Amino acid sequence: MLLPIYWLKEESYWEDQELYTNMSMPLISWNLCIMRKTLFITIRYDEENILLNSRWHGIYSFNMKTYEVKKIESFTENNYTSIYLDSYKRLWVSVYGNGLYCYQGDQLIKHFTASNSPLTYDVIHDIMERDNQLWVATDGGGINIISLDDFSFTNIQQKQDDVHSFPANTIYRLYLDPANNMWAGSIRRGLIGIKNVYACS
Repeated sequence: MLLPIYWLKEESYWEDQELYTNMSMPLISWNLCIMRKTLFITIRYDEENILLNSRWHGIYSFNMKTYEVKKIESFTENNYTSIYLDSYKRLWVSVYGNGLYCYQGDQLIKHFTASNSPLTYDVIHDIMERDNQLWVATDGGGINIISLDDFSFTNIQQKQDDVHSFPANTIYRLYLDPANNMWAGSIRRGLIGIKNVYACS
């Protein structure tokens, strides 16, 4: 089915012919073969190109000068759950059930899974950067925090029988507010605010 797609801004969400956004820019209409209920997660890749993750139909690029849309054939999986471009211009891509990939340009430099790294779960819903760390929201392993300097891991998880631990292990969305506080949208425990706590003795 051919449907028009409208582009307004980077990091926007388009679903079922509606685009939810905070900014207004001139509308550009394309025709692209997709199925209904496709959710596009978009990121600004460079000065000319925007990447669009269609979740079920691969990853596409849109050239803002030529208005050309093309599928990136090197991404061959069917289910990409999240994409993110960090402050070092490295592209992070998560594949359902297969962990987290990191690309520098066209080169794959890291592939983290629960079996080859401290990643706590191979299903990833969202990715966000804060203070030179990559926050990774998983479907059952809480939040993994990866240093962008040395790729070391820490994690925030719910621990059985510990009422003071993190309240949920299934995190669907992450949001960094203007005060640099991280918010986590969980599947069953609602919205969780996360702040740094410093203790002195």
